[in-house]
Amino acid sequence: MSSNITGCQELSCDDSPLSMTGSIIGILTFAYAIAITAIFYANAFLSAETERGQFQSRLKSEVQSLELVLDLLRNYAPMVPDTDAFARKIEPWLVQAARSIQEVQPRVILVPGGGDDEKSRRWRFLNRARFVGDKEQLSKDFADIAAKRTQLEGVYQGVMTRYRTLTI
Repeated sequence: MSSNITGCQELSCDDSPLSMTGSIIGILTFAYAIAITAIFYANAFLSAETERGQFQSRLKSEVQSLELVLDLLRNYAPMVPDTDAFARKIEPWLVQAARSIQEVQPRVILVPGGGDDEKSRRWRFLNRARFVGDKEQLSKDFADIAAKRTQLEGVYQGVMTRYRTLTI
């Protein structure tokens, strides 16, 4: 038995104009995506030093507020009766808040690099790159510090309310 295939079309290696247009558009779209990504990261990198300074001042203010609340709690908590039980309950919060401060501050502090020599430019470059890479985690840590400060302020308000009711 012999089989004769009729109506078989011979495949051509020639690209049609539509195929070539699609390939060119695909390549241009890819190049555009790469260019936009590069521009986005370049802008983030160039504004990193300014943004880092703003973040550092906000963090400094938040840390000062948290340290103030920690000091107030440590100073006024002993005035409340049942001090031992209260101190045991609150001490882990105080330690955790202090630890959060110690973990975040070194990652935000600016490394010296103010001159125009090669070493200073490298330090500025590394500072910017580190901040751009750590910015998301630093924002989470900042929110964590703010939440702890808010909780401890609530505890302090409770302590002071209890103290006032006992002294009146």
